[in-house]
Amino acid sequence: MDYLYYRTPMTSRGSGPDLDEDLRMEVWRPSLARPVRRDLPLVPCAVWSLFHLLGVFATRDYFLVLVLAGPRLVHRTCVFPAYFRFTFMGPRDLQAASLWTDPAWRGRGLGLAALEEAFRRPECQGRTLWYMVREDNRPSIRLAEKAGFVQWGRGGRVDPWGIRALGRYRVAEIFHPQAPGRGTAREPGPQTR
Repeated sequence: MDYLYYRTPMTSRGSGPDLDEDLRMEVWRPSLARPVRRDLPLVPCAVWSLFHLLGVFATRDYFLVLVLAGPRLVHRTCVFPAYFRFTFMGPRDLQAASLWTDPAWRGRGLGLAALEEAFRRPECQGRTLWYMVREDNRPSIRLAEKAGFVQWGRGGRVDPWGIRALGRYRVAEIFHPQAPGRGTAREPGPQTR
């Protein structure tokens, strides 16, 4: 088992931590006119943009919260809807993933600020937001817990026929299956093991 699964119900929240005045936050969503950004890595961001534009995601609510220092990207948080790789997510659930902070900018609260911005977005309201993290990634676990996510389960990755591109994440153990107000997660069964 390699991954811990966290989740939180999305409700309106107050403002998050303040950014330094030399930083600005931007919410970006791909479009036909601008399907990718030059400052984002092609993998996985271009793949997710393609999923968004082709309707592979369960909903049209894919977006990124970006933190910029002038023109330079110093943090990204991707928020994407359920799709075939994440069988534990309900059809209206979202997941915060692929968080990245420039090493020179770590320790300044950018991840928490970006998550708080995602929490305030109208497309997140009334839905469950997931956060998946490797068991050995202590800084990311601390961020999830500080942002209000509750650990829900544990699981791993399955790559059918050894092909990573077809991989999906399965749930092996649920910690809070009946937690009130905790979203629409599917119980593990044959489709997720």
